[in-house]
Amino acid sequence: RNILHLIVQPSGIIGVRRGPSQDVRQFRPEDIEGLWRQEVAANPNLIAEVKTHPDSDYRLTLDVLDALKSAGAERISLQSLEN
Repeated sequence: RNILHLIVQPSGIIGVRRGPSQDVRQFRPEDIEGLWRQEVAANPNLIAEVKTHPDSDYRLTLDVLDALKSAGAERISLQSLEN
């Protein structure tokens, strides 16, 4: 409930799902800052969990992390997805 999962895909799309939900929405990296601001306004205890697919471009992960930082995210978890 307090976790926003951000999955960096090789296609350049960021899959986003909330808490235990399996419903994944798709965003572009440039949309993440606004998304985070909206989500954290609704839940100040939110944690960003960034999972990176091994085949994704490293720059995409940096773009997501930069967007979260610009949006004031203070709690971020970074993980690599298993193949």
